[in-house]
Amino acid sequence: MLRERLLLLGLLALGACAAQCSPPAQPHPPPVEAGTAADCEAACQRLTDLDCPEAQPTPDGGSCVDVCRNAEGTGYVTLDPHCIAQGTTCAAVGACVWQQ
Repeated sequence: MLRERLLLLGLLALGACAAQCSPPAQPHPPPVEAGTAADCEAACQRLTDLDCPEAQPTPDGGSCVDVCRNAEGTGYVTLDPHCIAQGTTCAAVGACVWQQ
């Protein structure tokens, strides 16, 4: 009888801790304002004009425009292609990238 009570007490304590000790759920980050396909094309053209390494295809063969469109399509990260298209040096466009 004592054994069952101790087991029940232990289970109740464990249940109370599980309800109180688990971390709160983290909300999803808010969507970011993504660039358009035209923004990606302009940004990649600027990177090409400046001879920046980001203009080169990925090791898997993805083009700059493909990478940009994929990033912009997530809704949670942006490469800020509009900013990149305005850059005057590779270092300047590197400062454009923003993510949430």
